[in-house]
Amino acid sequence: MRKISKEGLELIKQWEGLRLEA
Repeated sequence: MRKISKEGLELIKQWEGLRLEA
């Protein structure tokens, strides 16, 4: 697994949310 910072994790969550909404 890759080491992801907390900020990066939050960004990914937001990105996934946008993709699901789109």
